[in-house]
Amino acid sequence: MPLNIMTFLYQMGLSTLLNQRIKHALMYCLFILPLALQAQVTYFFCPTDTFELKISATSVNGGTIQWYKDNAPIAGAIDTIYNVVALGTYHVIVTNGVCTFDGCDTLSFVPCPTGTVGNYVWNDTNGDGTQDVGETGINGVSVELYKETTPGSGIYTLVQTTTTLANAGNDGYYNFTVTESANYYVKFPTTNGINNLTGATRTPATDNNSDADTAGNSPIFAIDVNGIGTAKDNATIDVGYTPRSTCGITPSVDYSITVNNAANPNFGFVLDNSIIGGEIDFSGQRVQAGGTIDIEAATWTASPSLMVSHSVGVTGTSTFTFDGIDSNGSTLNPTGLGGLDMSGNTSSFSYDYSIDGTPSSPYTIEATIRVYTNGGNWSTQTQTIIAGLNSTTYIPINFSRSNFTIGAGTGANFANIGAIQIEFVTLTGGADLAVTNIKMPCYVLKGSVGNYVWNDTNGDGTQDVGETGIN
Repeated sequence: MPLNIMTFLYQMGLSTLLNQRIKHALMYCLFILPLALQAQVTYFFCPTDTFELKISATSVNGGTIQWYKDNAPIAGAIDTIYNVVALGTYHVIVTNGVCTFDGCDTLSFVPCPTGTVGNYVWNDTNGDGTQDVGETGINGVSVELYKETTPGSGIYTLVQTTTTLANAGNDGYYNFTVTESANYYVKFPTTNGINNLTGATRTPATDNNSDADTAGNSPIFAIDVNGIGTAKDNATIDVGYTPRSTCGITPSVDYSITVNNAANPNFGFVLDNSIIGGEIDFSGQRVQAGGTIDIEAATWTASPSLMVSHSVGVTGTSTFTFDGIDSNGSTLNPTGLGGLDMSGNTSSFSYDYSIDGTPSSPYTIEATIRVYTNGGNWSTQTQTIIAGLNSTTYIPINFSRSNFTIGAGTGANFANIGAIQIEFVTLTGGADLAVTNIKMPCYVLKGSVGNYVWNDTNGDGTQDVGETGIN
């Protein structure tokens, strides 16, 4: 907001406003006396306003100044200029040694008319876009308010940012206070950790529904700070987030290796930003002579996925490793993912498998998932598939979080995951094993923001030598 300057015209000389030079004891009190004391003048004071009250230095003529708020002297307010920072009624008294002037109008600053925008972000667990009983609010979501710069321009600028928090013990509330009548819209993040925006049921004046589109923007709505009802205070701009139970591993490029050497396992890797950690390592080992094991990232399938194919009768091991970008398919980096947080999601790891080609005898396949926090602490879970018939349709298999056991140390901390391995072993009989649609619980990447608050003793906005931090 622009600076508002209110000037009390105390100055030397005679004028048609009955300026008087008052002689007393051979001294002069040089002030302007108003023609008559006027009624109290009232101004609206908005949160972003600044008002500067000012008297001319010549009118003081070496005397003293004291500004008052609500008839009480303001500590330290003894200069010709005083900046109003709070609501109240203000006036000034000037004393020039032998006489006192207390004749200026009083200026009263009262709250300006405002409107509000809000108010709720929640877990839309069933994804229907409507707030249902038992669906709770979400704290910590950053919400932005945009305002049309000039009426009809269609150009919007960010004017406020806030974060959802608890209100009267209930999570998920936010509120903006606005001082200008204008068109506005609210912007929400398109994801919240492991959750996506729910499907919108966008009606800006209707409460209890989800208003954001796929970009996170609410419909445009008008606020009239002098209006009534939702035209003035619109508390209906809500949004829901639907939990993603699992995240698919969907490669964006094709890659494959063929394992045909029992003595030395072949390995490879593929850089792929759509893969967890940015890279997946492929490794495998064929146990018996003859036949092959193929490990591939396939985008040509109906659903891009990771796949394993063992020729009929071939036993061996196939492994997918997610341990960050290291261009190394043979050595596990147990902290390479940098600490993924899956602690807020209890969904299962899962994949789909099928068997094609008739094995010579009933076959046994073990599927193992290992989750690492570091090299000394990891958890594991193995499931065994024993069958003697083909399964030409894909069959889902799930690895429940509760069934993981400690592999080393204290086991994995699911709030701090450094690497994940998925391994398939054909133990007996062999079969043409195909694995696809591998999924794991969605996760949150950890980050940090910081880092320093200091005593800027010279007020230059730069950290200088000798300026210390503030705890």
